[in-house]
Amino acid sequence: MDVPLKEMDLEYELKRYEERYRELFESMKIGIIIYETTDRGKTFIIKDVNAGAEKIEHVKRDLLIGKKIEDVQLEIKDLGLLDVLKRVYKTGNPEHYSIGIYRDEGLAGWRDYYVYRLSTGEVVTVYTDETERKQIEEKLLKSEERYRNIFESIIEGIFQTTPDGRFILVNPALANMYGYDSPEEMISTVEDIQKLYVNPEDRIRFKNIVETYGFVKGFESCQYHKNGSQIWISINAHAVKDKDGKIVCYEGTAENITLRKKAEKELLEQQEELRSLSKRLVDIEEAERKRFSQELHDTVGQNLTAISINLNIINAKIHDMVSDDIKTRLKDSLTLLEQTTEKIRNIMSDLRPSVLDDYGLLAALKWYGRIFSSRTGINVAVDGVESYERLNPSIENSLFRITQEALTNTAKHSGATEVYINLSIEDDAACLTIYDNGKGFELTSEYGNKRLEDFDFINEKGEGKAKWGLITMRERALSVKGELRIESEKGKGTKVIVYIPNIHGQ
Repeated sequence: MDVPLKEMDLEYELKRYEERYRELFESMKIGIIIYETTDRGKTFIIKDVNAGAEKIEHVKRDLLIGKKIEDVQLEIKDLGLLDVLKRVYKTGNPEHYSIGIYRDEGLAGWRDYYVYRLSTGEVVTVYTDETERKQIEEKLLKSEERYRNIFESIIEGIFQTTPDGRFILVNPALANMYGYDSPEEMISTVEDIQKLYVNPEDRIRFKNIVETYGFVKGFESCQYHKNGSQIWISINAHAVKDKDGKIVCYEGTAENITLRKKAEKELLEQQEELRSLSKRLVDIEEAERKRFSQELHDTVGQNLTAISINLNIINAKIHDMVSDDIKTRLKDSLTLLEQTTEKIRNIMSDLRPSVLDDYGLLAALKWYGRIFSSRTGINVAVDGVESYERLNPSIENSLFRITQEALTNTAKHSGATEVYINLSIEDDAACLTIYDNGKGFELTSEYGNKRLEDFDFINEKGEGKAKWGLITMRERALSVKGELRIESEKGKGTKVIVYIPNIHGQ
């Protein structure tokens, strides 16, 4: 029997729609499962499964179709999806439902379901596998939680600020450092960070450094505590820039160094007291040297001179009356007396050279250079120009004693044959330079960064003792508000430079 044309067309169209539906159904990457029920929503049987669901569930559809949902998706009932299916079937209202599957305290799977009821009474679940995204989110959350725990518990202050001086982020340690009860209180209270600075210019200087170099390290400034007291803060910070190179914010860390600054201040005060005491002791020592030298000159020196005169008179009167033996002894006595007198003069010169008091520092340096050359055989050249006005006696004494100590070290340790001394006084400052052409020594520390006590004198016999002389020289320089610099290199000699500013103000 022939089929009518209209019925053939209808069957053809239905077939086309079915193919289109199937193609669409299979090509979707999301999972689609169709359920039917024969007992008015009590039991759900899997009727159809697309390729997307196969891939998500890692199982072929043949093993799913015709099975009860709870038989093939074991966790569905416990996770509540079966109840959702029953509810949607009953009400006809679509629902969105997410399921997280956890095993061994970790996320094993995550499905995001949309559940619908079709007009045929069938129920459809359209879902995606969000496991990877959720696992990443969970790791991020854990990482953020770890960061937050560190951020909240670290004892160092952490901050983020706008360039114009508002706090964006503050951790509890920073808030506590400034006396605030919470980060939120500090952020809302401090409207202009520059007002925290005791010296507002420090904030400007901080910004200039960060904007110029991109970071700042160990920036110290005195700032205000919430209660009005002053605290010292050390900051490490860097600039955060956008893709166009514009500074978005500053972020970094802060440390309360108030106790350290207080200890430093107390130490400086103690050092100043010790230096004042040292200067006083030096002044007393110089006064005693002068007094003792005068006593030797006035008493011992005069007595020795008188004895010499008497012995010479006796020698002249009894020369023809005594034996040769007595003449020899008398001559020996006169020689011994002359040597003793010369030694007394040397002692008096070392104690307090009268030329320093009478003619000034440059004359005293030239005089001592000649004495030193005669004693050691080391040639000493002294030049320079003194000011028209005599220096403060303390400065003259210190520079002269430093020269004595430097020449003593040269004679003992350097092996030098030449010493050059220059005294320069100009622009209210004095500069004394003492250079020898000896073997020098190796300094492993730079003077500007280390104390002389910390210098390391390498592989030269006796130089370990020489450092105490250098320390004495430095203390003498500091006692007159000057500074001492040592320049030396093995095989290239040693240079001692003493610079004293504001010489006429002392």
